[in-house]
Amino acid sequence: MDTRYAPPVMLYETLAAPPVDIIERPYSLDEIRYSHPLRERMRRIDLDTITFEFGSFEIGQEQYGKLERVARALGRAIEKNPGEVFLIEGHTDAVGGPEDNLTLSDRRAEA
Repeated sequence: MDTRYAPPVMLYETLAAPPVDIIERPYSLDEIRYSHPLRERMRRIDLDTITFEFGSFEIGQEQYGKLERVARALGRAIEKNPGEVFLIEGHTDAVGGPEDNLTLSDRRAEA
């Protein structure tokens, strides 16, 4: 779904929906983080419109509006089920070394 056009209720329903496939057992965070096929079995929202300055992990104020609807849907899902866990990822371009890009990706996700 394109977050720019999805109604808020659709964002929440996506976050609150069950996996798209049967999950046989509990998985560790590392298993989830490093297994693309496992992550593909879960519902997700891709927010591809947030941009960062080159090499930066700070979210500019002009980006806040793009995050607000997803943040509200996350807040509503967590309020309904406080034990729910969400994986938030950040990405970088291919410039720089793998270790630096991994660190920058993690910092962007934290932001």
